[in-house]
Amino acid sequence: MAYAAAAGNSLASAAAASGVLALQRAMVWLAGASVAIVFVEPSPYELVTVAATVIFIATGLRVRLVFMPLVALLFAINVGYSISAASLMDKPEVVNWIATSWYMAITVIFFAMVMSEDTAARLDMLRRGLIAGAVVAAAAGIAGYFNLVPGGHDLLTLYDRARGTFKDPNVLAAFLVLPALFALQSVVSDSFAKSFRSTVALGIMGLAILLAFSRAAWGGLAITAAFMLALIYDEGRFGRFGRHILGAEMALDLPFGIGPLQFHKYFPEDTHNSYLNAFMSGGWIAGVCYPALVFVTVIMGFRHVFVPVPWQRAYLAIFAAFLGTVGEGFIIDTDHWRHFWMMLGAMWGMFAAAQRYKTKPDQMLMASAQASSETQRACPSPQSSP
Repeated sequence: MAYAAAAGNSLASAAAASGVLALQRAMVWLAGASVAIVFVEPSPYELVTVAATVIFIATGLRVRLVFMPLVALLFAINVGYSISAASLMDKPEVVNWIATSWYMAITVIFFAMVMSEDTAARLDMLRRGLIAGAVVAAAAGIAGYFNLVPGGHDLLTLYDRARGTFKDPNVLAAFLVLPALFALQSVVSDSFAKSFRSTVALGIMGLAILLAFSRAAWGGLAITAAFMLALIYDEGRFGRFGRHILGAEMALDLPFGIGPLQFHKYFPEDTHNSYLNAFMSGGWIAGVCYPALVFVTVIMGFRHVFVPVPWQRAYLAIFAAFLGTVGEGFIIDTDHWRHFWMMLGAMWGMFAAAQRYKTKPDQMLMASAQASSETQRACPSPQSSP
């Protein structure tokens, strides 16, 4: 019976621990979802984070030594704010600004401590909450923009730009970038059912970003999505970018390289980087001279963009394509692409041919200056006559 009682207590403890874990994860989800609604103050996010802090402290939240530099820096920043605002504390907006800054610092420390344990599960809950909140905020912005809700246009837009549950369209668009990236990850990597749902969510968020007319968010989403996808399709230490780093370290120790077509003997695949391949295949000589040739050509190419030559349209097309290939050289071996070398040779030929078009204006200026000087000598000013 003692054994049965002990077993019962153990099961009860396990159930209680499981319940606490579920509650903590639910609060993380709620924090992620509530951050999307900030057009009222105090916002739901403030209320949720305060409640979550109380719950986590009551159920176990550890302060780690590794967070001390973070705490010190946040404290110093806000002390600086507070000192500078000391003479302005009679202004309510300044007091509110200072209080908000201290509160934001506290949330940083809170999320750092929360995410340091049960990390994978809590991050997943935060991701789900962010996507749910983002879809609500984005749908609200779209509904307001197209006047789908009576009276919603004035509430959910600003200057005919979607703002949804935010005060500012720019903030809505900036917030949607991270949830959109999470949705994009699911689109390209999850099962069909999850991918389909994520595609719908991504479409809603993408449309809201578009209707917010925030050029910074448009560019930010494009750049961050490209960067994230490039890293997703890499394969870690021996993935493409991992090989680049390890290969660069090897190149510093091998003045004569390892020879052409030998890189795959050291790593699972080829270099997939023309500039690294120059070092590995030809040592320091080729490794320095190849990128020097390419980037000198690029610099000269920019210098000839506005030279008024009869073949300028063709030159611009070749130069644009050459620039693209130079960029591709960082992720692909382009050093034996025949059209790459054809473009490089054609550009140097056009550089040479353009010289006479560059010198003609210079000669005209020199001739004009000489004529002006001769005129001044031939016609002295009245002040110089006796």
